[in-house]
Amino acid sequence: MKKIFVFIAAFFAVVFFNSCSQKKWISNFDEGKKLAEKSGKGIFLDFCAETDEVSERLEKSGFGSADFIKKFGNDLVFVKLDLTDRLNAENLNPDASEEERAAAEKTIKETEKSVELAEKYAVRTLPSMFVLTKEGYVVSALEFYSVREDFDPNRKDADTAPFDEIIKVDGEDEFTKKMDDAIVLLKDFDSNMKIAMSDGSVKDRVAAVDEIFDSTDFVYRYLIKELSALVVEIDKENVSGSVPRHTMALASAEAVDAGDDFSKVAKIFESAAERKFLTGDDKQLLYYQAALASMKVKDYVNAKKDVQKSIDASPQSEQIFLLNAMIENIESLAKNESEQNNQN
Repeated sequence: MKKIFVFIAAFFAVVFFNSCSQKKWISNFDEGKKLAEKSGKGIFLDFCAETDEVSERLEKSGFGSADFIKKFGNDLVFVKLDLTDRLNAENLNPDASEEERAAAEKTIKETEKSVELAEKYAVRTLPSMFVLTKEGYVVSALEFYSVREDFDPNRKDADTAPFDEIIKVDGEDEFTKKMDDAIVLLKDFDSNMKIAMSDGSVKDRVAAVDEIFDSTDFVYRYLIKELSALVVEIDKENVSGSVPRHTMALASAEAVDAGDDFSKVAKIFESAAERKFLTGDDKQLLYYQAALASMKVKDYVNAKKDVQKSIDASPQSEQIFLLNAMIENIESLAKNESEQNNQN
């Protein structure tokens, strides 16, 4: 099982806060999503853990309170996933009893859904907060605290520096402004979704998807793969000119879904490179990505083939020198492996 939380010894690497004691938060994502779909609202998703000083300071500003939920409740459903028990189970004391180990395993199993969601939304630190559409697409990844810019982590007393020297926590005006901005983006996103899914013209629908695509952070674009697939499906003659980038985005999203099945990843990129409307540079990149995937599983034959296709796709590009060097490297790796196999 993947461990999605890496605890670094530095004091500011992972900061926990929680207002999990607050009422009116939904603790089940599926229930929150159903409510959002039914009400037409977006979702405020908070991955949290145990309370600490950050939480206390935010709560003094009203974050997570009934007033906070009331203020933004017309536009959002509030979902909070408390990962405290999961973190404790994953970091169980080596001297734990059999009973404690059994309880930890049970907790790990029960919280698997939350962990999958955390991985889906690329959560690496806690707290992590998002404003999502009712479909679960990321509108905004929010941060209500930050490491102070004027703090030097290399100074001698860094480990014992006072809290205020390390962390800057937003006040009410700051987090309200961020929430207001996120809701504006949510409404824009929803408006474009309605156009994209309508029976309107291909031009208007693709333009709406393009606006969504451009406003979505690169990290979360794989989540909107259905929209990229929609563009490829409805704009069969590439009238919009957007089919190539959505073809490539769709391939990248499918590769993410394939995970560590690098043979499948290679085939995904190879297939994408054969689709219509791509430029030579587009094809070059896709074949290069296919070659990298094949190298992961030491399929040097296919890797070399794809690098050569990458070269042929755009022979005048600035990448030719590197691609030729890559072929030499593949040949060397294949030779070394063959010699090792013969020795064995």
